[in-house]
Amino acid sequence: MGDENLSPVYKKDNIRLLRRYLRLTQKEFIQQFLMDEDGKASMSIATLSNLEAKGGGRINEVIFAVSESLAVDSMIFSMRPEEFAEKIDMLLPSSIDSENSVVAVA
Repeated sequence: MGDENLSPVYKKDNIRLLRRYLRLTQKEFIQQFLMDEDGKASMSIATLSNLEAKGGGRINEVIFAVSESLAVDSMIFSMRPEEFAEKIDMLLPSSIDSENSVVAVA
């Protein structure tokens, strides 16, 4: 992953790719990755939808939460979407718990 293939403009596309790869709705994605310590969503579905469509200042909040939860380098979300999509199964843990159901990633 060379630096020439990294750009912050890809973050919104890669978050959307990841969510779709995991077959999560926006609500499920928020429940999986964007809950605070009190069990409340840290952003609304509308906000996530806007971030996926247009990007914005809060995209890094999503990136860091997902990266921490999946134990991956946050820089992967700056990869070209084509490269991200090709490598997504290698970048993620072998399984992810989504509301008590295991989603096979490999």
